[in-house]
Amino acid sequence: MPLAGWKTTVDRSDVEDVLVAVASLSDGRVGQAEVAEVLDALAHTDEGCARAFRFGKARSFGQIWIGVVPAPSSCVKLFVLASHAFVEALEQGLSVAGFAGAKRDEYELLRRFFLAAWDWQWSAAPFAPELRAAKPQDFDPTRTAESMGRVLSSPGSPLLELLRGLRRRTRELLEETGGLAQAEVEAADAYLAGQGAATLSEMRRRYLGAASPTAAS
Repeated sequence: MPLAGWKTTVDRSDVEDVLVAVASLSDGRVGQAEVAEVLDALAHTDEGCARAFRFGKARSFGQIWIGVVPAPSSCVKLFVLASHAFVEALEQGLSVAGFAGAKRDEYELLRRFFLAAWDWQWSAAPFAPELRAAKPQDFDPTRTAESMGRVLSSPGSPLLELLRGLRRRTRELLEETGGLAQAEVEAADAYLAGQGAATLSEMRRRYLGAASPTAAS
């Protein structure tokens, strides 16, 4: 039985979700103790240094190998070596279609916010005219939004990898719009709420810890 490899890069806070998915498919080869072992080793491993773990009977194709490498920006690279069937099941379990963990709610929140905020930036934001004037002639924001929406909704897309990107882009947007006046924030909130998404004020509180919008006078 040949082995197959799988890799991903996720936020450090999501590593446990990946390991729990591995454990759930491992038929007892990886349990709570093994998940805790990997997490503990990761907490004591410097950025760029690799740690590897082998679970299962020695010299058997039933083994599961897990590798972790702390990366910049609080990310972690994970590698899994196991049977083809195991890797396929793991990919499915961590996909947009198959992921059933607690992070799904955050993913859906950020997905809706990201797509609605993209539309707002290009159509209704105070800086929208400047954005449109500066864009390359062959760049179509609407078609780009449609393409991103397909990726974010594709059943086979890796949910935790997309979640990492959504978190990063959300924080960037919140920082970029930190100088909006109070009336501009309120207008943005109304637009986003009308699209069924979380508001700019809500996302500031959640991801920047702001009790209220920091508005320019």
